[in-house]
Amino acid sequence: MRIMGEVVSQAVLDIVCDICKRTTKKDENFEYSVLSASWGYGSKNDGDEWEFHFCEYCSLQFLEHINTVKKMYG
Repeated sequence: MRIMGEVVSQAVLDIVCDICKRTTKKDENFEYSVLSASWGYGSKNDGDEWEFHFCEYCSLQFLEHINTVKKMYG
């Protein structure tokens, strides 16, 4: 016996860069990086969880900035 019914599902339609607001979709795939943070007990952001999505260009710019800051602090 076949039992039929309606199935409702969700799919990711787009992932937008949190810096430049451009799509990260390339053809049928998404090309992006994710930066996430989970703040622990006692921090100013105790219990907060953050997640940011960056396109490839903004990811490389962000990495360049991190490397510059690292050089400043030795």
